[in-house]
Amino acid sequence: MRFEKGCQPWLACASDDSRPIFRCVNVEAVDEKRGNIVAADGFVLVVVPCQLEEGDVPGLLHMDAIKHAAALDARVLLGEDRIRFPKEDSDYPRGKYGGAFPNWRQVAPKVQTVPVTIPFSLNPRLLDRVWRALGRPTGVSLTAICEDADSPLIIESLHARPDGKGLPTPPYGIAMPMGQSAAFLRPKPVSLTLPKRRKAA
Repeated sequence: MRFEKGCQPWLACASDDSRPIFRCVNVEAVDEKRGNIVAADGFVLVVVPCQLEEGDVPGLLHMDAIKHAAALDARVLLGEDRIRFPKEDSDYPRGKYGGAFPNWRQVAPKVQTVPVTIPFSLNPRLLDRVWRALGRPTGVSLTAICEDADSPLIIESLHARPDGKGLPTPPYGIAMPMGQSAAFLRPKPVSLTLPKRRKAA
């Protein structure tokens, strides 16, 4: 698997270990060669496109593995139980994180044709996190397509195009308004001990 240089999806992950699933990104397959990396913490969500290779197994991947792949500017091979970095001939246990990534699409606002004007308060730090996670694009558009001020906001590159399902094509982000979080994206706290990396034999 590879993803676009400059994108930093881990910036949308949770900052504490009490929510281990959200210390991970979720790799989703679009087809045999294309996928998405999804990261969220309940306040922001980022979707970044990636290229899959034969044998890559979609699913949860700890944020440190994605950061390491970005630092190496190299591909990472996603096995069922282990992940491997061919560039430095090293691998990690893939890890188990106590559950599955939530169905994030249920919080994503759907594109509508009728514009709605409502007051909307956004924490600028969330906007900055999403902007950096998307690779610091030169311009973004903010779209609040919602029924009330508690609905999420789409943040996308000016070059994004709708995917035919009411969402833009990746990369894009979703942010919750000030004081709101997507409650269903907050799993119960689970203790977690991360495995240590080891060199490949």
